Amino acid sequence: MHKKNFYLFFILAIWGFTACDTVVNDPVGPNQNNPNSSAIPQATLEAFRQVYTGVQDFRFRPLNEGKTWENVFVYSDGTVISAVDYKGEVIDLEQLNGLKKALPDAVKQSAAGKGADNYIAGAYELSKSPAQSAGFKVLLKKSDTGNTELFFDEASKSFNRQTPQFSIRINAIYASSTEQINFTPGIPEVVRQFFTQNQFKSAALLVTRLDDGNITIDVNYREKQNDSVISSRILMSEKGEVLQWETPLQRELTYRALKVEELPGEITSYLTRNANSFTVDYALAKQSYAKDAVYFVEVQNGTKSIRIGVDVTDKNNLSVTNSRQVDQSLLPQNILTYLNNNITGWTFSSARLVEEVSKNGVGGNINHYTIEVLKGSGKYALRFNGKGEFQYQYTVR
Repeated sequence: MHKKNFYLFFILAIWGFTACDTVVNDPVGPNQNNPNSSAIPQATLEAFRQVYTGVQDFRFRPLNEGKTWENVFVYSDGTVISAVDYKGEVIDLEQLNGLKKALPDAVKQSAAGKGADNYIAGAYELSKSPAQSAGFKVLLKKSDTGNTELFFDEASKSFNRQTPQFSIRINAIYASSTEQINFTPGIPEVVRQFFTQNQFKSAALLVTRLDDGNITIDVNYREKQNDSVISSRILMSEKGEVLQWETPLQRELTYRALKVEELPGEITSYLTRNANSFTVDYALAKQSYAKDAVYFVEVQNGTKSIRIGVDVTDKNNLSVTNSRQVDQSLLPQNILTYLNNNITGWTFSSARLVEEVSKNGVGGNINHYTIEVLKGSGKYALRFNGKGEFQYQYTVR
């Protein structure tokens, strides 16, 4: 497959080559098999039980007391870390994959000290082969200059240079796999020889020929030790010499409760303009390598809840979600049809609509509905997506 004059950032968007993540610590706290799990609201537990079926151990850590929790669990492709509230609304969630090899403290401290309103968004070990480390690359997300790559020596762990992320002109692209590489037309022979000597079982490949003659190879494979998906990038000369091998290191993520006075002014200004009066329900921050990366806050404004999220490097770009109670008469017909067909004799108890607000603040897209209905002495909670399509249900305790 040939594509002329593409740019490298476009390949990144297609391939999804990002730093893989892992959890900063092993959170302790109640899980679904722990007697203390009764302290966690049922809606909070069911938001994960119903979606991640088969998971036996959800580990919750309290953030805002009785309001929000961090939840860490292992799923099919690795670890997941998330923040969830008492209504069962998932505030934030990330799939955490990658090698469990920490970025050295000296590198973290040097990168984190380069200005305010920035954080480490990814880290990589640089090498000529998996066994020969040559240093580290840190992707620093910044508010003023965009993303910047910082490079550190292996021996001293000291900073040696930085480069902004830039576009490289591409000559051709080939998608293949380790099993099909010898049958994919156009792939350079030096790449075929490389994978004959280096075994990556069932790895997906994206081979890119650059205008300067070099070749990049994105290798997407499952790492054996922690059974997670890894995306490595190899830079090779046209003669087959490995110039650089990038392997993502663990990204340290966690959440912390936030004081109201810590909220950025952009959030408080939005609330002042769009809510006549409000009370803060909870506030928290997602941290990357112990630095605040994203802020979240939910407030009550009469019968409506407003949740706002904002990245510290782009504080003028707010993500806003509204939640409000709705009457039965406002439910889509396909929801009512589902209830009639599957819960005979039901009666309405309550319903909540969650919608994402557009950037201009007018209207938005409905994200989902949560509904409670009664039948005899039982109560059932159901969730439907924004189109009114059934997602899951459970019996309310």
